[in-house]
Amino acid sequence: DAGESVNEKEAKRLATKRRNRAAEIHNLSER
Repeated sequence: DAGESVNEKEAKRLATKRRNRAAEIHNLSER
């Protein structure tokens, strides 16, 4: 299903964003 693949892509994009944000916060707290 096309809608499903779009949702999957969006979910992956959000997960990457969240992981990047977490890494950013981690790096800031380490300084």
